[in-house]
Amino acid sequence: MATKETPKQEQEQAKTEGTKTKIVKKTIKRYKAARAVDEKDKIAPQAKLIVEVLAKCKEPQTLKQLTEAALAAGLKTRQEPSRIFTFYRSSLVNAGLVQEILDEVEEEVVVSAQSTKGKPAGKDEKGKKVSA
Repeated sequence: MATKETPKQEQEQAKTEGTKTKIVKKTIKRYKAARAVDEKDKIAPQAKLIVEVLAKCKEPQTLKQLTEAALAAGLKTRQEPSRIFTFYRSSLVNAGLVQEILDEVEEEVVVSAQSTKGKPAGKDEKGKKVSA
């Protein structure tokens, strides 16, 4: 039975096998409540719950964190929970209820030693995924 390697171990193994790593910048979206819901705000109960959950959170939340917190707070849906927020996101931002924060982070990506274009390993020259 093979053990699963951590990303750090994979990078170390990649270095010893003649592959290179490259630092890539990535943008992560996080959300926080900008203001409380008023009586004059005409929004769906699911959207209202999302704003209330964000208001209770001390730190801005990623989509995954927000959907987990909304489910814990009683969000009822047959759909994927992230789709609920994605559906209401633009109207909540436009109404000034939710603020979207963009964070740039750097991530180390394994790059094939044969690649001169810096494409991540596991993709062909057109960028399509290649199965092993």
